Amino acid sequence: MSEAPKRKVIALISGGIDSPLAALVFSKRAQIIPLHFSHFPLYCESSFILAVDIIKKLQKLAKFDKITVFPFGEILRSVVRVKEYRHYLCVVCRRTMLMIAEKLCEQENAIGIVTGEVLGQKASQTLDNFYAITKGVKVPIYRPLLGLDKSEIIEMAQKMGIWEEKHVGCCTATPTNPTTRAIPERIDEIVESLNLKQLINKLFSNLLILNDFEDRDLELRLLNYIYNL
Repeated sequence: MSEAPKRKVIALISGGIDSPLAALVFSKRAQIIPLHFSHFPLYCESSFILAVDIIKKLQKLAKFDKITVFPFGEILRSVVRVKEYRHYLCVVCRRTMLMIAEKLCEQENAIGIVTGEVLGQKASQTLDNFYAITKGVKVPIYRPLLGLDKSEIIEMAQKMGIWEEKHVGCCTATPTNPTTRAIPERIDEIVESLNLKQLINKLFSNLLILNDFEDRDLELRLLNYIYNL
């Protein structure tokens, strides 16, 4: 009797270590489709290259077929332009990422979203903010690293062969005093007032799908993509 095919999940992948590790852990039980958000021009070119390196290493271990890159910079700029919203930017950022991932779930017939979120590690990763971020999302969200601390994550990443000394950490939109107790209804208001649902639908036409990870010019192709949006 042949083994049933793995169900698909959308795995949010940054250039850090947490989200690639979460995706690798989950790849043992599901077929992951990585989703990377290009923050350009609100992060450094060097950060993008680091993210590409992480993705290429992850692909060799998790054996996924393709990765989707979403042009996220315009969404960030929409929030940053409104001074009174900057305090909420990290939470709005995560909410819209989940909205995008949920839309991709529909396209790919995926049954959930995997993230590398760790409770208390960042301002956006408090219990209150998790509630505000996930309000309205209709698919399951899997957080396999949720209760770990940084030393445990580093140890696990080293054992699984995905550890890198240098990681992306260059988002220039990050507010000085991000909220740690966002009210879900306030995030709803910001998403609606900025027409972010409509903007997400518009930007979906600019998705980049990559499936050739042996391409020596992969970094150049990705840089041309973000510079020509």
